[in-house]
Amino acid sequence: ETMDKLKEIVTWRIRRLDKVRSTLTMIVIEEK
Repeated sequence: ETMDKLKEIVTWRIRRLDKVRSTLTMIVIEEK
């Protein structure tokens, strides 16, 4: 159970990071 919870959190954080990264990329592209 703990392992599942941990995986969930890790997956969620990675997804969040990906979202932030893509947003930043969009902003950088817009700036150019």
